[in-house]
Amino acid sequence: MKKNTKLCQITVIVNKETESLLISEFKKININWINTEDSRRIILEQKKGFLKFLNSSKSLLEDPVRTITILVNSKNEKPLINLIIEKAGLNTPGRGSVYSNEVTLLNTHKECLENEIGEINVE
Repeated sequence: MKKNTKLCQITVIVNKETESLLISEFKKININWINTEDSRRIILEQKKGFLKFLNSSKSLLEDPVRTITILVNSKNEKPLINLIIEKAGLNTPGRGSVYSNEVTLLNTHKECLENEIGEINVE
């Protein structure tokens, strides 16, 4: 059991179809410890056309998304983020988000280890 391990946590928020594509890509480069969860994105909808004059209220829409979290060594952070952006098409607005932050695992066990990644190639 390791103590005070510093790792990079990468979080990706995408639609369900993109989630399966990313998980497939992660498996190809030996990322096996993946956490996924159902989430929702809240969107502010504005009335359009003639309806906006009748009712000026705005409504909130819920869009189901998937949140994927993985732990990697900090040297793999940028190449992996580039791979995620490329494969998930995150350079197009509205397709999802990816962000990372440094985390410290106070006590780790065999179920909570960093992913040991092979070489990452972005085409």
